[in-house]
Amino acid sequence: RNARAEALALAAGLSGLAIHGDVYVSRCARREGCGGGEANVDFGLEELAPDSAWAAAARRENGAAAAAHGGGDHFAGGDSGSYAWSQTEEEVEVCVRGAPSGRGAAKRVGVAYGRGRSLRVCFDGKVAVELPELFDAVVPDGCAWTLESGVLALTLEKADARPWATLALELTKA
Repeated sequence: RNARAEALALAAGLSGLAIHGDVYVSRCARREGCGGGEANVDFGLEELAPDSAWAAAARRENGAAAAAHGGGDHFAGGDSGSYAWSQTEEEVEVCVRGAPSGRGAAKRVGVAYGRGRSLRVCFDGKVAVELPELFDAVVPDGCAWTLESGVLALTLEKADARPWATLALELTKA
C-alpha cells in the first residue's frame, strides 16, 4: 500500500481509500493565449504535504459535497433503472424493482451470490439482474434479502470493509 498517497487523499477529505502502487499527482491550470484550454501542472514537493493550502481547500470542498449528499463520508452508489444500489463501509444494499408480491412471493425469488464474487437475482425463474463480477467479494453467509412492495432489498456484507467505486466490474443484464 502507498501510505503517503493515502495520507494525501485523507488530507484532501477522501477517507477510506486503499491505494496500491505508484501515484502521479497533478493539477489542471488554464492556458493563457493560444486558444486557452487546460494543461496538467506538476506539484512541487512542498505542495504534497497533507497540511498544504490546496489540501485544506480540497478537504473543505469534499466535506461540503458529502454534506450535500446527506453528510458523512460520500460513497459511490447508483441507479440502473431495474435496480439501485448504495453502500456503507461494511455493506452494500441493492434494491431490485419488479419483484413478485403477495402470498408466496418469497418462493418465486432466487438469489445466488456465486461464492461471494457475483450476484444473480431471478423472479419466477427469469433473470432480473445478473452481475457476473462484483467490484469486490462479499460474504455469502452475511448476506440477506427482504421483499416489500414489489422491491427485493438485498444486503451484502463486504468481505473487505472499504468503499467500492462501482457495484460490478461488468454488467450483462440490468
